[in-house]
Amino acid sequence: MKKEFTTFKKALDWIIRNANDELDFKNLREQLDCHHLFTGRYMLYTRSNRSTN
Repeated sequence: MKKEFTTFKKALDWIIRNANDELDFKNLREQLDCHHLFTGRYMLYTRSNRSTN
């Protein structure tokens, strides 16, 4: 599922709430940084069983 955010803070808060462990946090954060670098948008592609908050 594609998850988009309006700000970096909102994206990081979501990652903090939904990461299962430190490795998951690092992977999601790296994905967020790469998407922002190449598209200018804050977005993640996540598994559908994660929270949508």
